Amino acid sequence: MRILNTLILVAALTTASAETAFENAMSEALTTYSEARSIEQLTASANQFQRIANAEKQEWLPKYYFALANIRLGFITGKDGAQCDAYLDIAQKSIDEMLILQPKESEVYALQSMLHTARLVVDPMSRGQQMMMKSGQAIQTALALNPKNPRAQYLLLSNEVGQAQFFGKDVAEYCPRIAELNS
Repeated sequence: MRILNTLILVAALTTASAETAFENAMSEALTTYSEARSIEQLTASANQFQRIANAEKQEWLPKYYFALANIRLGFITGKDGAQCDAYLDIAQKSIDEMLILQPKESEVYALQSMLHTARLVVDPMSRGQQMMMKSGQAIQTALALNPKNPRAQYLLLSNEVGQAQFFGKDVAEYCPRIAELNS
């Protein structure tokens, strides 16, 4: 009986220690991410999340932030279509892994929408129709899973404003919805 109790205690302590290590690693990586202002800093942040994701294969959050960092890198390098697409391809692999781990997580679909928008920005004339459709589908899935997801609501509104601007429409009609989202 004493051996069994000792084994249970060791197992509990090991689990608690592992959770603490994961939480500490994520906290440090999130700090690095929030302070990243350059391509080099953002790349370093992405690498931190990738290391955590490789160590914690069943956790979706490090994959999320790894993909998010690469999507940001894609937006930053958007004028260089090949470089942007390379970052977005990396992010897509991470999103695909998250969809296996968390197929009902609204945030994953919101992130997918951001990725499609980043692809559109590379070449709106040739990619616009296809990427807007994909982005919209991902947002609709995100909102179906969680209608109150503020990121998905923001992305939907952002896409609508972007489309209006692209087609030369007045965006004033969106102001009340923007104010509502910001309140």
